[in-house]
Amino acid sequence: GVSIDTLTHMGLAERKRQEMRTSIIRAAAELFSEKGYEATTIDDIVERANYSRSTFFRHFGVKEDVLFGDLSAQFVAFADELRAMEPAEDFFAQLREAMLRHTHETVKAPELDVDVVALWFSIPALQRRWAEIALTAEGLLTDFFARRLGEDPASCVEAHVIAGAIGGPRRLWRSEERRV
Repeated sequence: GVSIDTLTHMGLAERKRQEMRTSIIRAAAELFSEKGYEATTIDDIVERANYSRSTFFRHFGVKEDVLFGDLSAQFVAFADELRAMEPAEDFFAQLREAMLRHTHETVKAPELDVDVVALWFSIPALQRRWAEIALTAEGLLTDFFARRLGEDPASCVEAHVIAGAIGGPRRLWRSEERRV
Protein backbone atom coordinates (compact mmCIF):
# COMPACT_ATOMS: atom_id res chain seq x y z
CA GLY A 1 0.00 0.00 0.00
CA VAL A 2 0.80 3.66 0.18
CA SER A 3 3.04 4.70 3.07
CA ILE A 4 1.79 7.11 5.74
CA ASP A 5 4.65 9.48 4.92
CA THR A 6 3.60 9.59 1.27
CA LEU A 7 -0.05 10.17 2.16
CA THR A 8 0.65 13.08 4.51
CA HIS A 9 2.25 15.05 1.68
CA MET A 10 -0.62 14.52 -0.79
CA GLY A 11 -3.99 16.22 -0.99
CA LEU A 12 -7.14 14.13 -0.52
CA ALA A 13 -7.94 13.88 -4.25
CA GLU A 14 -4.36 12.85 -5.06
CA ARG A 15 -4.39 10.26 -2.24
CA LYS A 16 -7.61 8.74 -3.56
CA ARG A 17 -6.21 8.70 -7.11
CA GLN A 18 -3.00 7.03 -5.89
CA GLU A 19 -4.90 4.47 -3.80
CA MET A 20 -7.11 3.64 -6.80
CA ARG A 21 -4.10 3.22 -9.12
CA THR A 22 -2.27 1.12 -6.55
CA SER A 23 -5.31 -1.10 -6.03
CA ILE A 24 -5.66 -1.70 -9.77
CA ILE A 25 -1.93 -2.38 -10.16
CA ARG A 26 -1.91 -4.80 -7.21
CA ALA A 27 -4.94 -6.64 -8.62
CA ALA A 28 -3.26 -6.92 -12.03
CA ALA A 29 0.03 -8.15 -10.55
CA GLU A 30 -1.78 -10.79 -8.47
CA LEU A 31 -3.81 -11.99 -11.44
CA PHE A 32 -0.82 -12.06 -13.79
CA SER A 33 1.00 -14.21 -11.24
CA GLU A 34 -2.01 -16.49 -10.62
CA LYS A 35 -3.57 -16.84 -14.10
CA GLY A 36 -0.84 -15.63 -16.40
CA TYR A 37 -0.65 -12.39 -18.33
CA GLU A 38 -2.39 -13.58 -21.51
CA ALA A 39 -5.27 -15.21 -19.60
CA THR A 40 -5.96 -12.12 -17.50
CA THR A 41 -8.41 -9.63 -18.95
CA ILE A 42 -9.05 -6.03 -18.01
CA ASP A 43 -12.45 -7.18 -16.75
CA ASP A 44 -10.67 -9.62 -14.40
CA ILE A 45 -8.45 -6.82 -13.12
CA VAL A 46 -11.24 -4.32 -12.45
CA GLU A 47 -13.39 -7.00 -10.83
CA ARG A 48 -10.55 -7.94 -8.46
CA ALA A 49 -9.81 -4.28 -7.69
CA ASN A 50 -13.53 -3.45 -7.39
CA TYR A 51 -13.47 -0.63 -9.94
CA SER A 52 -15.07 -0.09 -13.36
CA ARG A 53 -13.54 -0.45 -16.80
CA SER A 54 -13.87 3.31 -17.27
CA THR A 55 -11.84 3.85 -14.09
CA PHE A 56 -9.16 1.53 -15.47
CA PHE A 57 -9.01 3.45 -18.74
CA ARG A 58 -8.85 6.82 -16.96
CA HIS A 59 -5.56 5.63 -15.47
CA PHE A 60 -4.14 3.22 -18.06
CA GLY A 61 -4.32 3.04 -21.85
CA VAL A 62 -3.92 -0.72 -22.30
CA LYS A 63 -3.30 -3.79 -20.18
CA GLU A 64 0.49 -3.49 -20.64
CA ASP A 65 0.42 -0.03 -19.04
CA VAL A 66 -0.89 -1.22 -15.71
CA LEU A 67 2.46 -2.46 -14.37
CA PHE A 68 4.54 0.49 -15.51
CA GLY A 69 2.86 3.17 -13.41
CA ASP A 70 3.77 6.69 -14.52
CA LEU A 71 7.14 5.60 -15.89
CA SER A 72 6.53 7.15 -19.32
CA ALA A 73 5.52 10.49 -17.75
CA GLN A 74 8.56 10.31 -15.51
CA PHE A 75 10.81 9.86 -18.56
CA VAL A 76 9.20 12.91 -20.17
CA ALA A 77 9.86 14.91 -16.98
CA PHE A 78 13.43 13.60 -16.89
CA ALA A 79 13.98 14.58 -20.55
CA ASP A 80 12.58 18.05 -19.84
CA GLU A 81 14.96 18.42 -16.90
CA LEU A 82 17.94 17.31 -19.00
CA ARG A 83 17.04 19.79 -21.75
CA ALA A 84 16.69 22.62 -19.22
CA MET A 85 20.06 22.00 -17.53
CA GLU A 86 22.76 24.56 -18.00
CA PRO A 87 25.91 22.97 -19.40
CA ALA A 88 28.32 21.96 -16.66
CA GLU A 89 32.01 21.15 -16.83
CA ASP A 90 31.37 17.70 -15.35
CA PHE A 91 28.27 16.67 -17.25
CA PHE A 92 28.63 13.06 -16.07
CA ALA A 93 28.17 14.27 -12.48
CA GLN A 94 25.28 16.45 -13.61
CA LEU A 95 23.60 13.48 -15.29
CA ARG A 96 24.29 11.19 -12.32
CA GLU A 97 22.58 13.63 -9.95
CA ALA A 98 19.55 13.94 -12.22
CA MET A 99 19.32 10.16 -12.67
CA LEU A 100 19.59 9.54 -8.92
CA ARG A 101 16.90 12.12 -8.21
CA HIS A 102 14.51 10.61 -10.75
CA THR A 103 15.30 7.04 -9.72
CA HIS A 104 14.55 7.99 -6.12
CA GLU A 105 11.18 9.42 -7.18
CA THR A 106 10.38 6.29 -9.20
CA VAL A 107 11.32 3.96 -6.35
CA LYS A 108 9.05 5.93 -3.99
CA ALA A 109 6.08 5.11 -6.22
CA PRO A 110 4.19 2.55 -4.13
CA GLU A 111 2.95 0.63 -7.14
CA LEU A 112 6.44 -0.08 -8.47
CA ASP A 113 7.57 -2.58 -5.88
CA VAL A 114 9.88 -5.54 -6.41
CA ASP A 115 7.07 -7.98 -7.29
CA VAL A 116 5.68 -5.67 -9.97
CA VAL A 117 9.09 -4.89 -11.46
CA ALA A 118 9.95 -8.62 -11.48
CA LEU A 119 6.93 -9.19 -13.75
CA TRP A 120 8.45 -6.77 -16.30
CA PHE A 121 11.16 -9.35 -16.92
CA SER A 122 9.12 -12.55 -16.72
CA ILE A 123 6.24 -11.81 -19.12
CA PRO A 124 7.19 -11.52 -22.82
CA ALA A 125 4.72 -8.69 -23.59
CA LEU A 126 6.05 -6.72 -20.63
CA GLN A 127 9.66 -7.50 -21.58
CA ARG A 128 8.95 -5.92 -24.97
CA ARG A 129 7.38 -2.89 -23.27
CA TRP A 130 10.40 -2.56 -20.92
CA ALA A 131 12.74 -2.78 -23.94
CA GLU A 132 10.82 0.09 -25.59
CA ILE A 133 11.09 2.15 -22.40
CA ALA A 134 14.81 1.35 -22.11
CA LEU A 135 15.40 2.43 -25.73
CA THR A 136 13.59 5.68 -24.99
CA ALA A 137 15.85 6.22 -21.98
CA GLU A 138 18.92 5.46 -24.07
CA GLY A 139 17.73 7.99 -26.64
CA LEU A 140 17.37 10.62 -23.90
CA LEU A 141 20.92 9.92 -22.76
CA THR A 142 22.23 10.07 -26.32
CA ASP A 143 20.54 13.43 -26.81
CA PHE A 144 21.92 14.72 -23.49
CA PHE A 145 25.51 13.71 -24.25
CA ALA A 146 25.42 14.93 -27.86
CA ARG A 147 24.13 18.35 -26.81
CA ARG A 148 26.80 18.57 -24.10
CA LEU A 149 29.42 17.72 -26.71
CA GLY A 150 27.93 20.30 -29.11
CA GLU A 151 27.01 17.64 -31.67
CA ASP A 152 23.90 16.46 -33.50
CA PRO A 153 22.39 13.52 -31.57
CA ALA A 154 21.57 11.68 -34.81
CA SER A 155 25.20 11.52 -35.90
CA CYS A 156 27.26 11.80 -32.70
CA VAL A 157 28.89 8.40 -32.39
CA GLU A 158 30.47 9.26 -29.03
CA ALA A 159 27.05 10.11 -27.52
CA HIS A 160 25.58 6.83 -28.82
CA VAL A 161 28.50 4.85 -27.40
CA ILE A 162 28.27 6.51 -23.97
CA ALA A 163 24.48 6.05 -23.77
CA GLY A 164 24.84 2.45 -24.97
CA ALA A 165 27.52 1.78 -22.36
CA ILE A 166 25.18 3.00 -19.63
CA GLY A 167 22.38 0.71 -20.84
CA GLY A 168 24.65 -2.14 -21.92
CA PRO A 169 24.99 -3.94 -18.57
CA ARG A 170 21.19 -4.12 -18.30
CA ARG A 171 20.96 -5.68 -21.76
CA LEU A 172 23.80 -8.11 -21.05
CA TRP A 173 22.28 -9.12 -17.71
CA ARG A 174 18.90 -9.77 -19.35
CA SER A 175 20.41 -11.89 -22.13
CA GLU A 176 22.48 -13.93 -19.64
CA GLU A 177 19.41 -14.46 -17.49
CA ARG A 178 17.47 -15.90 -20.47
CA ARG A 179 20.19 -18.50 -21.10
CA VAL A 180 19.94 -19.91 -17.58
